[in-house]
Amino acid sequence: VTAQNTVQYCNRINHHTVMTTETGNEQPALPVIVIAGYGPSIGEATAKEFGTKGFRVACFGRNREKLEQGARRLRSMRNVTCDCFVVDCGNSKQVKTAIRQVQSRLGRITVIVWNAASYAGPDLLPTQHVEGDNDDDEDPTEILHQIVDVGCGGLLSSVQAAYKDLKATSG
Repeated sequence: VTAQNTVQYCNRINHHTVMTTETGNEQPALPVIVIAGYGPSIGEATAKEFGTKGFRVACFGRNREKLEQGARRLRSMRNVTCDCFVVDCGNSKQVKTAIRQVQSRLGRITVIVWNAASYAGPDLLPTQHVEGDNDDDEDPTEILHQIVDVGCGGLLSSVQAAYKDLKATSG
């Protein structure tokens, strides 16, 4: 994500969208970005980039402590709002629930950045197997299921749950 792309995207957003506050007043709705698989590198850089451009930031991740640490860093920046959601991005039910929570707390979702991944281990298809060499290792088929659950299943669930928002905001 580059600053120029972000500014161009922000300029395309329909700024005539309004939300009704608890007191019944209408105000311009701020765009909302969901960053799934939030971490201190790509996730945080994306959150900073969009947050400083006026987006409300929703961070999804499995580790509450790391999410809260990141949120504190983001909130320390001028005008950046950030909410954290503990979510296993490979669990479609959790993803859909978290998307509904984001919509309820922050408003209409404008962007979803899917940075979630579940595998950073050795090759799934080793070229040779040495008898007695770690026969207790995780089954490659199960690892593949985890990769697909996070990379495809979770992403699909998030888009399905936020589809009306994304379509309405040209996200």
